[in-house]
Amino acid sequence: MAFSAVAVVLIAVLVLAGVLSFVLKEELPYYGPSWTEQDDIPGDVVAVAGENQTVKVGDEVSFDATGSTTGLEYSYSWRFHYVEGNETVFGMQASYQFDRPGEYVVTLVVLESRDVWAADNVTITVEEKTFVEQYWLALVVGAFVAIMLVQYISVLKKAKFVSPKVVALYGVLGALTAAITMSTVVPFAPTKGYFNLGDAVVFFSALTFGWRTGAICGGFGSAAADILLGSGYFAPLTLVAKGSEGLVAGFIGRLGGGKRLAVVVGIVAGGACMVATYFFGELLLLDVGLGAALLESAGNAIQVAVGGTLGSLLSIAVKKSYPSIVSSQE
Repeated sequence: MAFSAVAVVLIAVLVLAGVLSFVLKEELPYYGPSWTEQDDIPGDVVAVAGENQTVKVGDEVSFDATGSTTGLEYSYSWRFHYVEGNETVFGMQASYQFDRPGEYVVTLVVLESRDVWAADNVTITVEEKTFVEQYWLALVVGAFVAIMLVQYISVLKKAKFVSPKVVALYGVLGALTAAITMSTVVPFAPTKGYFNLGDAVVFFSALTFGWRTGAICGGFGSAAADILLGSGYFAPLTLVAKGSEGLVAGFIGRLGGGKRLAVVVGIVAGGACMVATYFFGELLLLDVGLGAALLESAGNAIQVAVGGTLGSLLSIAVKKSYPSIVSSQE
């Protein structure tokens, strides 16, 4: 019962986030250019405003005109409509923070003199943060409370409380998962995610101590790493992805006493849950785009292969050296 209940909680987090992300998504307002004299560009001045950008509300937008005519005699200004009036920021390199969603046409004006100037437009698309990005903390805390309630109800029915040793084990493995994840980060810019070796600890926990340990330590340990690394909006997705990875790997991998075939199938099945969760979550909830989600899926598959190999080898070594501490079956 506890196995299915934990799985339901993890799935419910994704379903809730998906439904609310879809319901709350709104069409972006459009703000046209504020510079209306762009057709005639006299003189030899050149303005290059750079590539169009897509950001989230609250992110800092960097403007860069280094491809334009350079020199101290030139003046650089970035002009655009914002809400009720016009805004202007100055400098060859400048920045601005948009706190309202919309599609903004920003005009770079390079001015040499009153009658000699050039202009170029760049479009800044400012998107509202998704439901997951705004309320990730509530989702993580809610999932934690729900899973603890499931554990508590399960314990009451069995009239057998979790021992202090098990609680300590959860704490140590959860902290180890977070530490290994944070110390092996390789950023992946398109999705703002990262490659890491935390899966090795997730698989080790699951294959050595069972599905419950894999789910709790893998899910919450990895989500804690996201929060500490400043990527908290990824935490609900990570909780489900890594939690399901540990849960499935631990359940299947320990069948038949943890035979080699069961371990391999458990790693593949658990890894598939992780890769699929991140792919659909990034595509549908975080709206990173199909191309970026596919690229990260390839990286996540490599992460599963490396983490599964390291985790299973470590599990075999520990089981052989310390059979007494892993004798209990979940």
